[in-house]
Amino acid sequence: MLMDIRDYVLSLPSVIEDIRPHRIVYSKGFNMRIFMDIEPAMNMLAVNIRTEPRAPPSRILLRSINQLQDLYGMIRKAYEYA
Repeated sequence: MLMDIRDYVLSLPSVIEDIRPHRIVYSKGFNMRIFMDIEPAMNMLAVNIRTEPRAPPSRILLRSINQLQDLYGMIRKAYEYA
């Protein structure tokens, strides 16, 4: 699942991936406006998506690959706001 999400996010223009010790952060361009981060949890992925500039991020827990299509729409929206 992580690689599918990563491939999708990196297919968007001007995305920068920052791999940190406990999570992977994605931002748009060199202004480093973070729009999403992913961190591994027990048997799932915790995805934090910031869909609006001043709103707190939404936290989504992914347990199966079936949830990816809904997540892709949210990622696109967050990317456009970043």
